[in-house]
Amino acid sequence: MQEDQDLSDIYFIRMLIDKIKESEIKKNHLKRRIGKLLENNLENVKLIDCSWHMPNIKRNGYEEYLKEHIPGAIFFDLDKYSDTNTDLPHMLPDPFTWEKIASNLGISNNDRIIIYDNSDVLSSCRCWYNFIYFGHN
Repeated sequence: MQEDQDLSDIYFIRMLIDKIKESEIKKNHLKRRIGKLLENNLENVKLIDCSWHMPNIKRNGYEEYLKEHIPGAIFFDLDKYSDTNTDLPHMLPDPFTWEKIASNLGISNNDRIIIYDNSDVLSSCRCWYNFIYFGHN
């Protein structure tokens, strides 16, 4: 497919785990897509689970990650990896702090990243934006 040939260095995969579990076809399709991405250069691919939920729905993305996630995925905590010097939620950290965050997660600018979430608020988009904003190639 042309779509598979045009994948850029940053891979953004949006998935809802609940929906995938409902359909074995969707699950197998996702496995094939991820498999294609990983087969060439596994050590340079980082899977990132960025599940975050609105506080009023009583779900915890990290607890859900601990119970079930794609094997090898890193958890990206939107609350923890935001600017902590403001009362506003999920503001971007300064560049020095971002470099420390990415480094501590084991992510370098040469890595290909796959970002997903299991939330209703598309939290993976925020994580993806952080990487784009700070110039991830």
